[in-house]
Amino acid sequence: MKSFDAFARPVQEFQVKTAVGGYISIGSICLVAALFLSELSYFLTLDTKDEMLIDQSQERKYLNVSLDITFSALPCSVLSINLMDPKQNNVMHVAHEIFKMRLTSAGESIGKPIREGLQNVAMTPADLATVFKDRKIRANHSSTRIRCPSCFQSLLDEDSCCNSCKEVREAFLNHGWDDRPDDYIFSQCIDEAFQRTAAQMGEGCRVQARLHVRKVPATLHVGIGQHIRRDLVRAKSMPELTIGADFTHEIHNLSFGPDFPGLVRVLDGRQKSSHRPPLSEHYQYDVHVIPTRFQEDGSDEIAGHQYSVTEYVKAIDASNPGHDVAATGIWMSYDFTPFEVRVTRSRKSMFHFFTECCAILGGIFAFSGMLDGFAHQIHKLGPGKEVVGRCIGRVRGCDNVFNHKRGIETGGAKSSPAQAAACAKQQLDLQLAKVRTDCREMLRTTAMLWERAVVRERQALQEAKERREHWQKRLKSSRDAFRGHCIKHRP
Repeated sequence: MKSFDAFARPVQEFQVKTAVGGYISIGSICLVAALFLSELSYFLTLDTKDEMLIDQSQERKYLNVSLDITFSALPCSVLSINLMDPKQNNVMHVAHEIFKMRLTSAGESIGKPIREGLQNVAMTPADLATVFKDRKIRANHSSTRIRCPSCFQSLLDEDSCCNSCKEVREAFLNHGWDDRPDDYIFSQCIDEAFQRTAAQMGEGCRVQARLHVRKVPATLHVGIGQHIRRDLVRAKSMPELTIGADFTHEIHNLSFGPDFPGLVRVLDGRQKSSHRPPLSEHYQYDVHVIPTRFQEDGSDEIAGHQYSVTEYVKAIDASNPGHDVAATGIWMSYDFTPFEVRVTRSRKSMFHFFTECCAILGGIFAFSGMLDGFAHQIHKLGPGKEVVGRCIGRVRGCDNVFNHKRGIETGGAKSSPAQAAACAKQQLDLQLAKVRTDCREMLRTTAMLWERAVVRERQALQEAKERREHWQKRLKSSRDAFRGHCIKHRP
């Protein structure tokens, strides 16, 4: 088996150790350690792969929409929230939780939150001119045109009505729920909240809404309610809260479905203030929701949604009831893209990690061996002055020998210059022959090492080229499939 040994070692007595080799060895070990730690950090980092596919999931027909927004210049008693379809009809059968927290002018909370249902919002200047008229709506069920006070899912039908505080408390008792919850007050029992803390000048309002809706385009409208109780509002001028309402707001949260790592909520933290009295504002947010599936190695898949937004604001003069202008308030229109994004995070294989570690070790030690060879050859050729000095000494020695012999033969005459030059040339030829041999050996070794390095680099480039061609083919096939689907379903 000794004949198959590819790792033969020279005898210890024939090994030459130098200070330069020691420095190179220590530097190589440090470099290997640094590269190993870098490769370990890269190995522990999850790989993220994004794919865009046609949305063919029919099992996800509903999603949860969450909105958290603060109005600094409008009291809760004048604000309402509604969900409408593209034809501006009320969306029915929506399970919802809407809470309105009264705020002081300094932004501090007042009392308990008020739980309210979806309500009609003033859409035209004519509606804004009649919001303070005493018109109580009593109905048993909401419709696509008119909404009535909600029973807050205490009945089987989400659109059933509870027109008074007594009715909503009875519905909660019949359902087995607490009819006097500690953390909020029903909107039908709002008198209790204002008896504890009367209306104040400069109140604000924070609206928090959670809706369980069908996965279809709709519009979330936050604006002036169609019916406002004057005794719950305190202001210098009532038109300032209706016709010239200041919709300065801050969006704390807008989300569609559950969160997942890497999700960016575009509108979170957005602040808007462009009020110019006596005008009001129309804020339009066009939200494009992108279904997203997130899968991380070792965990369950999360079906969430990302979104992008385009927005604009428009000043509205609602002082003339006969004018046909855009409705004031906050309009958030959302729709869904026909494709979905699949995000996958996975760990790298252990085999890949071991391969990279072996490449680091082999490459560093091969390169350090090449440097050590260069340093050794330079060290051998370094004392050039000593070689020249020895050659000059030998030339002088040859000259003295010839002079001595010539003096014996001729009685003291000096030797000829040709004989001294011949002796010096012979000594220099011997030294040059040795130098040439050492240089040839060093160049041959260096050429072999560089040739191996070039082969490895060519193999790496070829593998990279094959991977690029593979992903280009996959991308082209995905584009063709998407284009074919769009052509097939074109109206």
